[in-house]
Amino acid sequence: MGLERNMYVLVDDINKVKRMVNIALSLPFYVDAVSGRHRLDAKSLMGVLSLNVSEPIELLFAAENEDRVKFAFSEFEVKI
Repeated sequence: MGLERNMYVLVDDINKVKRMVNIALSLPFYVDAVSGRHRLDAKSLMGVLSLNVSEPIELLFAAENEDRVKFAFSEFEVKI
């Protein structure tokens, strides 16, 4: 795995979670969701719902996909 980049998103209700997962599913590369010590596939609705979504979630992705990810998830982005 090469260099990774990150961004933080807030998906604090079920509709936002579903939208974020659908966006992740539309991307042809990996996006991982991190909350605390848990890292999982952001394309997994059940996985994301198992995280504490009342707090920002960190998204990790390959550096070469940074522009596409930042654009795709811009509606959820929060600055930490």
